[in-house]
Amino acid sequence: MEKQLIIIEPCVVLRGRGREALAGKWKEGAIAAAIFMACTQIPVYLLDSLFGKVYYAFGEEVARGTTLSGIYMLLIYGPFVFGITLYFMNMFRKKETDYSQLFSGFEYFIKTFCLMLVMGIFIFLWTLLFIVPGIIAAIRYSQAFLILVDDQTKGIMQCIDESKRRMAGNKLKYFCLQLSFIGWIILATLPATIISSIFGFITGNYFIMQIGAFIGGAGLFFVYAYMYTSMVGFYEILTGSLKGDTYTPGEY
Repeated sequence: MEKQLIIIEPCVVLRGRGREALAGKWKEGAIAAAIFMACTQIPVYLLDSLFGKVYYAFGEEVARGTTLSGIYMLLIYGPFVFGITLYFMNMFRKKETDYSQLFSGFEYFIKTFCLMLVMGIFIFLWTLLFIVPGIIAAIRYSQAFLILVDDQTKGIMQCIDESKRRMAGNKLKYFCLQLSFIGWIILATLPATIISSIFGFITGNYFIMQIGAFIGGAGLFFVYAYMYTSMVGFYEILTGSLKGDTYTPGEY
């Protein structure tokens, strides 16, 4: 068994590795994130707009939802997560990237669907205990798709178990790394909120309002590309493929 590595590298350095991977490729990374978000979000907006039940708060519409959009996400999200993970892993490793890689998860549909489903069930069950255990579980399984992308011969539980093992002692660092992007996310979300409100006020149409939010949130495409490459860098250090500030339990 490979030795366990505990990452002690500061988040600012981990993010720097993500920026290095994106150097000269920010546009390509943002387009990949946009394609991923369009394929996973726009059909949901459309289905909810056409068939969704409207939910109100204080007399105002706050959300819509339908079983159809839930089924759509259940079927496609795992394959798309595989695809975007492959794309940014290749970008980080300076391999050839192509937008068709974003759809590569459908070649392994059963495995990617089942991996996402099993992870979702485990996270849901932990969330029943309380929100915090659910968050911890999500972080614990966060490396599963990266592991599968690295080796498609591995089984679903192999990926989950390996993720659990590698994240032992690294969950707080991963959480802090994700949290360190919150400022960029808020900043990129502001235009989306404003444009969505304008579209909603002018048209009163739920779908158009959501499309406005999608267009206004274009800055998020760059933020998500930044996050994905940084998370791949985290994985590379975790597996020992990339040298970083780490230690092995028992060394000190």
